Amino acid sequence: MQNNTTEQISSVSKKGNIRDQSTVSNSGKLSKYVAASPFPDSDVSFNWMMCAYPYLHYHDYFEILVVIDKELINDINGTSYNMKKGDACFIRPADQHRLLASSRENIGQQLNFLLTYDYAKKLIENYHPGLTDELLALPEPLNFKISPEYLVKLTNSCLSIQSTKLPYEAKILQCKIIITRLLNTFLEKHFALLSSYPEWFSALLQRLNDPHSEFTVEELARTTSYSYSRLARIFKELMGIGIVEYIRNIKMEYAADLLKNSNKSVTEIIEEINYSSISYFNHTFKNTFGVTPTQMRYRVTEQKISSDK
Repeated sequence: MQNNTTEQISSVSKKGNIRDQSTVSNSGKLSKYVAASPFPDSDVSFNWMMCAYPYLHYHDYFEILVVIDKELINDINGTSYNMKKGDACFIRPADQHRLLASSRENIGQQLNFLLTYDYAKKLIENYHPGLTDELLALPEPLNFKISPEYLVKLTNSCLSIQSTKLPYEAKILQCKIIITRLLNTFLEKHFALLSSYPEWFSALLQRLNDPHSEFTVEELARTTSYSYSRLARIFKELMGIGIVEYIRNIKMEYAADLLKNSNKSVTEIIEEINYSSISYFNHTFKNTFGVTPTQMRYRVTEQKISSDK
């Protein structure tokens, strides 16, 4: 039975077609990539599912589940999650789950993107060494959402991939592009540090990020509901750096960019970032970059001359 199933999928793979719904029913708890994937000889693939999969199972691969129509229940690791259109889940090999119809309507359509363990780990480790183990160790399911705009584009892309006119190699490439985009979306949302900042703090950062800004610490504190001493403690706790040092770094980076990419004089740059003392600016700049402003501009000029030869 298992061999017949594998032969059926292999013949589909050689033709370059992707099934519109699953034809595999695993009798055991382990779902293997070679049996679940329409492209068993590739690192990635996807299934367009329109039916429930009520068998509790785990994988030897990673899966990205995306609901594209209606809703379904993802029963994963003992907890049921009602997933609606635009909801997604990054399912790890050890996650035990099954897909059930919602009590209110038939099961929604879903896209199941499959990644071999080695390929998924390679992608994830490109972001940060050890990130795979970190994600595997998280106790909660890795749920995330997809914007309505991208969901439309994703659906259309998957419909196009099913065309028999598209070569097999092109199908695999498009699958990899889509999976990379989905992984980016998941990681951006899962590690979205800025989303944890209060609105007033985000507004404060936007003001501090302006290198032309000029204000005293007392004026800065008055834009918030805190005293400066309390504000300084909050800022250091959230950013790992003091307010004064943060502002100085913003201004120095901007000054360095002007030295490298404009013809403005050091005096003009100092005026633009609202430094009142040339000597203090030179001292701060050298402490930041290890060279004076004049030395940095000279080095950049020499590099440009060398590259033009």
